[in-house]
Amino acid sequence: ERSASLGKALAENDADQASKMAHSLKGMCGVVRSGEMSDLAMNMEHSAKSGDLDATRKSYGEFVKKLETALEEMRRFLAR
Repeated sequence: ERSASLGKALAENDADQASKMAHSLKGMCGVVRSGEMSDLAMNMEHSAKSGDLDATRKSYGEFVKKLETALEEMRRFLAR
């Protein structure tokens, strides 16, 4: 849900909201100990804060791929 909110903020060129959503994702990724995703979220937060939405979009694309992979792994684990 927060990832989708970040995508929406990027589509609307809302750097402030994008930064807030990236910050939230960073915390959530830390909770599940996904350092790689947490680092991407931190990069998105910083680039959005500085107004570089192109860099934020690039990191977001990578983040979404990793999120999809993580969710699929979780689903497989839960299906056991």
